[in-house]
Amino acid sequence: MAQQSKLPFWEAKALHATAISAVAKSDFPLSLDSIGKAFEICPPENNDMFLSDLYTAYGNVYFFLNDFDRSLKNQLIALDLREKIGEEVKIAYSINSVGVVYASMNNHPLAVKFFQRSLKMNEKLSNTFGIKMAMNNLAVV
Repeated sequence: MAQQSKLPFWEAKALHATAISAVAKSDFPLSLDSIGKAFEICPPENNDMFLSDLYTAYGNVYFFLNDFDRSLKNQLIALDLREKIGEEVKIAYSINSVGVVYASMNNHPLAVKFFQRSLKMNEKLSNTFGIKMAMNNLAVV
């Protein structure tokens, strides 16, 4: 019985993987559909980290579709969930993603604030990939 109760979670994880694969192929309708189905079947209790991943995925797809308002909304929800959990590496990633959306919306002052915040957090974590990502984004803005 315990194994069966985990089944929806693993089905949702598989749909999330499908969504990521679909983005790589620029099949955004499939990606959005897969994320939506994952949300429908994923048990909400004790799954905040996975739900934050789904919101990030939505945000990324909407970003590629140039729907920056929806992208920002989903990235901010993901950031909020990650801050609630306290997963610092993913928080830093989400902060950077929010900055990317603001930069694409030509809101450079807010983008810079988020990139600086991401840089500071990544430096604290000694996350060299995150440091490089934030510094690159600061250089572009």
